[in-house]
Amino acid sequence: MNKIAIIIAGVILICAGCAPIGQPPVVTQAPATIIVPPPPPKKIYETTQPPAPVVLPVVYPKNAIVRQKPLQSIGVYPGSLRENIERISAHYGWHQVIWDVPQDFRWVGYAQIQGDTLASVLHQLLNDYPLQAVFYQGNHVLYIHPRTLK
Repeated sequence: MNKIAIIIAGVILICAGCAPIGQPPVVTQAPATIIVPPPPPKKIYETTQPPAPVVLPVVYPKNAIVRQKPLQSIGVYPGSLRENIERISAHYGWHQVIWDVPQDFRWVGYAQIQGDTLASVLHQLLNDYPLQAVFYQGNHVLYIHPRTLK
């Protein structure tokens, strides 16, 4: 017996054997196999922004100093250390200074201190004194108290 496959409207018809002339052929129906291509992969995200530009590194000489702002020169005058700190901190926008030290210290002579931030200036100024500065950023308060040993 010869098998003949006929596809009609997506259904595969298999003729198990050819019937003699005048007799209807024997036809059985087999399940249709339809090959569907897989769906395209899903994008995790889609952006409408252009791609980021390529950033090339900049090489500076070893002895180059790169600063965003020029250093400010702040004068320290003879007199009270507390008054100098209050004046300098007001210059940087810190108008409330809490002095939690029982005594004041005398500053003798004139000096120029350079720094780009109040913290760098006070670090230089308080280096020789038993004091330390704490900056409270939330309410913009400078707190001066005795230095703690660690």
